[in-house]
Amino acid sequence: MAETGVKGLELNFYEAPVDFEKNETDILLCQLETLKKVKQAVNIPISVKISPFYGNLLRSIKLFSDHGADAIVLFNRLFQPDIDIDKIALSAPNLFSAGNEYRLPLRFAGLLYKKIDAQIVANSGIYEGEDVVKLLLAGANAVQVVSALYMHGAGQITTMLEDMKYWMDHNNFSKIDDFRGKLSKANIKDPFAYKRAQYVDILLNSDEIIKTKTMI
Repeated sequence: MAETGVKGLELNFYEAPVDFEKNETDILLCQLETLKKVKQAVNIPISVKISPFYGNLLRSIKLFSDHGADAIVLFNRLFQPDIDIDKIALSAPNLFSAGNEYRLPLRFAGLLYKKIDAQIVANSGIYEGEDVVKLLLAGANAVQVVSALYMHGAGQITTMLEDMKYWMDHNNFSKIDDFRGKLSKANIKDPFAYKRAQYVDILLNSDEIIKTKTMI
């Protein structure tokens, strides 16, 4: 494939969780070995798209970076079956991402910014220029847009870029690097902003949220 002129390759890593006997460490080591062999075989950039389901996701991402991944794509959006209760059978739900699914990659982009050598690519639920701006503020180097194109056509990219330019002009930013990572863990005062695991933590530490919810 490298000889055809492609500028890079994406390795899509995912191990279907159907085997109770497979050790998670062995799965990760197998993926790292695959990455190593591909890097040895070609001289083009290699990105790795992974799922969010690793025992220690941050460590796993760092290992992929340390083993030569040029970019980490957050995250592989996995098929989730549904059940049709009228037919009493498994069914395939809507395959497009929902508009708020960018929040998980946003969280990890914020945690990973300046922590790994590989670039950070966010995907899932990115429909508007505003979504792209949020991910860049968190620390993403780039984003992938798929569902938005299926639903709105290729012209959606132009709309997103125009919205980004409007926001940048309004906030006096001349280039993306002026604000990339501005709201990452590395650049904000609250050390727990990206680490909170439960909603109660946010409610107990945010008078503004409580006031807003009370007014609604």
